[in-house]
Order: sequence, then C-alpha cells, then structure tokens
Amino acid sequence: MDEAARLRIDLLGGFAVSRGGEALSVPGARLRCLAARLALAGGRTVGAGVLVEAIWGAEPPA
Repeated sequence: MDEAARLRIDLLGGFAVSRGGEALSVPGARLRCLAARLALAGGRTVGAGVLVEAIWGAEPPA
C-alpha cells in the first residue's frame, strides 16, 4: 500500500489521526471513539453491536 494513502491512528499519548504525515481533524468524541475502536481491530471486521457498545456503552440510542 502507498505510504501516503495509509491512515495512522495514534492512541497512546493522546488521540491523533494522520495520512501521509498530514494531521487530520476528527471532530466529536463519538467519531474519535469509533476511529479508535476500528483501529484496535487491526483491519478486521467489527460488528455493529460491538461498535454501538463501544460508542454508547449501556445506553444506546433507541
């Protein structure tokens, strides 16, 4: 894969997302949580239920 096209998500030492050395903004706690959970999956499929629980915990939307 082209290094400039790779998305990098840093979770330790603060949340940061970059592509090709350029920092990307991820607005909102829920989007950052989603990005972090997907990054932890390491490219594997993550089920919708797992994502809902990661984002909303015990109180998902109706």
